[in-house]
Parts: sequence; structure tokens; C-alpha cells
Amino acid sequence: MKSILTTLLLCCSWMSVFAQNLLPNPGFNEVNICIEYAAKCAPRAWYPTAPFFSKVIYNGEIPSNNHSVTLIMENRANTSFRPYYKTQLLNPLQKGTRYKLEVFWLNTANASTFLDIKLDTTETFQDIPVQLAATPTVHLTKSSPDKPKEGWITSTATFTAAENYRYLVMGNFSAPTTAKHPRDLYCYIDSIAVTPLDGQTYNTAMADSIRKLLYNDRWRHSYSSPSASLNQAALKPKLQLPLRVIQRSGKCDTVVISPEFFSGNRKEINDVYADQLGSVFTLKPEDVREKIYISGYSYRKPNSQYNEIIATDRANEVAKYLVYNMGFSFDDFVITGYSRLHPGIDSIEIISCQSAVEKPVPVAKTDTLVIPDILFKFDSSALNQLLYASLDSLLRHIPAIPGIQLAITGHTDNKGTALYNMDLSMRRAVSVAEYVRRKHPQSAITAINGMGESMPVADNSTSQGRQKNRRVEIIIFYPDH
Repeated sequence: MKSILTTLLLCCSWMSVFAQNLLPNPGFNEVNICIEYAAKCAPRAWYPTAPFFSKVIYNGEIPSNNHSVTLIMENRANTSFRPYYKTQLLNPLQKGTRYKLEVFWLNTANASTFLDIKLDTTETFQDIPVQLAATPTVHLTKSSPDKPKEGWITSTATFTAAENYRYLVMGNFSAPTTAKHPRDLYCYIDSIAVTPLDGQTYNTAMADSIRKLLYNDRWRHSYSSPSASLNQAALKPKLQLPLRVIQRSGKCDTVVISPEFFSGNRKEINDVYADQLGSVFTLKPEDVREKIYISGYSYRKPNSQYNEIIATDRANEVAKYLVYNMGFSFDDFVITGYSRLHPGIDSIEIISCQSAVEKPVPVAKTDTLVIPDILFKFDSSALNQLLYASLDSLLRHIPAIPGIQLAITGHTDNKGTALYNMDLSMRRAVSVAEYVRRKHPQSAITAINGMGESMPVADNSTSQGRQKNRRVEIIIFYPDH
């Protein structure tokens, strides 16, 4: 806890700059009551960059005026895990103007000695919380010749705005640690301020408008599209991430349900998200001809039997919902629970492969090109320039006719962490998409996805199988005429 003296001294410092602090809710004291959880889940105006997977630790439930946020800077269970927190400035910074950054944070044995701050003209979004490939604007450290004792301290830095920055992101921008014994490292932040040193006209009307939009966004565990900036009214329609179709190929549909579909760590379905299942899983009970597989995956403890029980319970809850709300029969399902081999993201998969209905259904003609792992540099998303000719040979199969659409999806084997594989598969898909755009500008790329290790085509227990699983698929959709 902060000492009374330290608090009083810092209050004086903060009051002197409060009128010009360009950050909303700088002390994290204004608590957001999340609509979907009816709980004090987050400070107002602050958001994770990857809200689907990553939440920032917040003590909003504690009845205190001194709330703080806790950033995970390093995680020994998953060294590639990099959560970030972001907000929008109440007034944009002015290019060429000097500013002071001030952070009031905790100095303890397990606390990080640094904090990276990135200011940008555009908002930052991530599908998964991995390292942001960017150089921080400010690298703030707790270095002090007096080596302060444990407790709350203030650190400051000055910088000159290189652009008219509008957004701030904070966290650890360094690469995942390669230490032999990684550790858990946290950054405890009580207050943060960005104030102009050279003078800047403060637009009160703009600040009030931005603050109102940020504060009114109470769906804090969902995801706003990168095309919808934080200060746009278009923020209200959210992409419903707890459920998503990851494959529609031929007669099979695969739906992945995230752990947020359930209430906390329990197996009960969250009422807020329940109806989304019916909108995503569109199979009708009368069209069921083959068994529907509902598989749960969990890693709660290093005990496979415990994990299997949790995963099976959750899979059963999904089956019950489909039976009691959508008219299916329990006989339609094969329900199984699995323990993950290592900590990862719990999930439920519904796989339905139904034979075609008797009436003819128009099906768009498609072809699939497979870009093998050998065309990339080792463990990288960079294409191997020495094999461009082989890649060009594959891409010649994309017809040069109007109306061609492409969907590009990256896949990996199961080596490494699930988060790392998801990130690598997405980066490889993006690399292929950029190359295709240069070579086939007439073809429209309608989707770029990274599926990580979730969709193997061969046995991952052999080197040959793993090599087949490391691939990028280009699905060619021909025009319907």
C-alpha cells in the first residue's frame, strides 16, 4: 500500500498537470461495469489490444479510490505472451512539441524495472497477445542512483512528438525471453500522465467528446473491428468473438467456441453469449444425417484426468443448449473431453459433416493451392527468395480471369506454444498474400487467416507429417457464372 506521505506528494505533482493531462481516466479510478458480465471488469477508457485472448489484471472490485492495473510483462509458462493496454488521447499530440510522460508505479521484487510506451496515429489491434513488431516511443525505467526501497515511486521521461499521435499503447515490446529459467514479471501501474511542455491549446470540447465515446463502450470483453476506430460511433456493433466458424469446406463445418462462452472458470454457459451459438451453428435438426462431434479441450491443472472432466462437462453443456434450445437430440452428438498437452487456450469444437440434402444445392467451384513450408525461411514468415521460381510456378494456377476471389490460410505443426504457432501461421499467410497481390493484382483476396496447429492434415508425431502440416493454403473461388 502507498504511504500517506508518498500519496500526498504525488497528489501535488498530479494536480499541477491534471488540467493538461491528455489521457482519459489516468488513475484508473473510474470503473467500467461490463454489460456482458455485470461486473467491475476494467477501468473506463482502457482496452487490451487483443481482447479475445488477453485481459489486464484490474482491482476494480476493491472498494478503494486508488485502483491500479497490472500488466504481465513476462510469463514463464508462455514466454511469447505479450499483453498490452491501450487508450485514445483526449487531444492529439502536436508534431514537434515536447511532452512529459509520468508514471506512478510499484517497485517490488517481482515488478518490472521498465515499461514501454508506444504512441501512434492509428489504433493497435491484435488477434492474439504476442510481441508487437514496433519500436516504443518511450522506454521508461526505474533506474535511480539511490536504489529506492520497495514501494510506490514516480518515473518521468520527456520526448518530442514525431507525428500528431492519437493513441497510446503500453506493455513490453521486447522479444520473448530466451532465459534458461524464465520468470513471471509484472508492472503495477497506479497512474499515468502525458502533458505538454511547450504549451498546447487544450480543446475541451474534443476531449469531452472522446471521453464520452470511450466511457460509453461497456462491451469490454468483445472486439471492435480495426476499421472502427475508438472515436467512431461505429464502435457499437461488435464482432462476436466467443464463437467463430473456422472452416467451411465441402460438407463439413467446424465451429470453435472460446472459453468466454462460459461464465468465468465454471461450466455454465454465459447468458450474454448463449444466443450467438444459434446464429453461428446453422445446421437444422431435420438435416442431421451424420453424428455431430463436440470436443472440449482444457488445461486447468497438470492433471490430465481433471482437465478431461472439465472439458467433457463444458462439451455436455453445449450439447444441452443445442438440444433444449434448437431441437436437436442427444443421439445426434458424440461428446468427448481432452486434456491439452500444455497450457493454452481452452476451447470447444463442434464438427458437423453432413451428407448433402437431396435437393440440388449450387456450390461455388473452388481449387486449393498448397504453399509448402520449404518456400519459407526456417521458423520465419519470410519467403525464401531462392525459391521464388517455385512459388511463381504454383501461383500460375490462379486463373487470370475477372471475379476470382482468394482465401489464404496459414497452418503450422504442433511444435512450440499454441500462441506462437497461431502468430506464425498468420504472419506466413500475410507474407503469401502480399506476394500474391504483386503477382496477381486482378484477384481479390477476401480473407487472410492463421489457424496455427488446429487443423493438421498429417500425423504430427513424425517429421514427415509435421512438414506437411506446415503450409499455407490458397483457396480459389471461381465466379458463379
